Amino acid sequence: MSSSPAESYYFTDASSTHSFFSSSTANSFFSALCKKKTGKKLKRKDFSEKIKDLGSGATGNIQLVYRKDNPEKYYALKEFIIPKHKASQEDERKFFKHLQTEYAIGSLLHHRNVVEVENFIYNDYYKRNRKERHIYQVMEYCNGGDLFDAIQSGNMSQGSILCCFKQLMEGLAYLHSMGVAHRDLKPENIMFKDNKILKILDFGASVMFRTPYSNEIIRSSGIVGSEPYMAPEQFSLKPYDPRTVDIWSCGIIFLAMFYNELPWKSAILSNLKYKVWAEKGISEIITDLPKGPRELITRMLQPDPEKRITIEEIFKDPWFKHIYCC
Repeated sequence: MSSSPAESYYFTDASSTHSFFSSSTANSFFSALCKKKTGKKLKRKDFSEKIKDLGSGATGNIQLVYRKDNPEKYYALKEFIIPKHKASQEDERKFFKHLQTEYAIGSLLHHRNVVEVENFIYNDYYKRNRKERHIYQVMEYCNGGDLFDAIQSGNMSQGSILCCFKQLMEGLAYLHSMGVAHRDLKPENIMFKDNKILKILDFGASVMFRTPYSNEIIRSSGIVGSEPYMAPEQFSLKPYDPRTVDIWSCGIIFLAMFYNELPWKSAILSNLKYKVWAEKGISEIITDLPKGPRELITRMLQPDPEKRITIEEIFKDPWFKHIYCC
């Protein structure tokens, strides 16, 4: 992977700033982000008012907007939830790190099955003589809803399920080729554009597992992600290869699409359904699959991450290779 301007956005130490939100480090960081794609600093007023809400989460709210100089082009505008005025320096530092991760990683990625991160907007407003900071991320708008809603509808045909699965794996293969592990793959973080093009989004939990000039794998630690889709090694509190947890999550997503339910609530031995799978390799859902997908999903949900199938091996699987995707 070649060097990219976004790499310079990673700062090794934010603790030297007295306050992130008033620091020169923060100002230079956001100025660089805001100018990265357009060559000029965008402002919130360059976009329309909210057309409608697209979603919300722990880190921000997403709205549908358009550029005033091009009303026919729609965007998803994510407004980050900034820690309150009296937030601790540690809270500010965590927020700073999250923004670095989500934008710097997202802006590196350009693939048909990954949402395009377009730009950053960083505005200060004065309200009652007090400065308020508003930070936005401009993203490609996906007009087809998310995979969670598609699953909930119960209307996914076998053909569309297989096509979604193949696109998901193609997007993941690209991420891994770029040295990025997502770590929070789930139906809510998968969108559709024009009702058929699958897009992976939300890189707030993502990590770089490989630097541009090294093949050494940087292991992750800590509980990150959504419990039903998390791999067993994530619950061990030991360092793990973040690529393997993405493979696991995709296996769970396939089962959720195929059966409209999850095989277990969490991959921990106190969960009886998972315990039977981990110890005996038996699951009513998995054993009921046709032979081709059953063998592949079984390898993707191998409890031992050292034995779990890799992304390269998935693309060599005979059944997977013959999935037709329009």
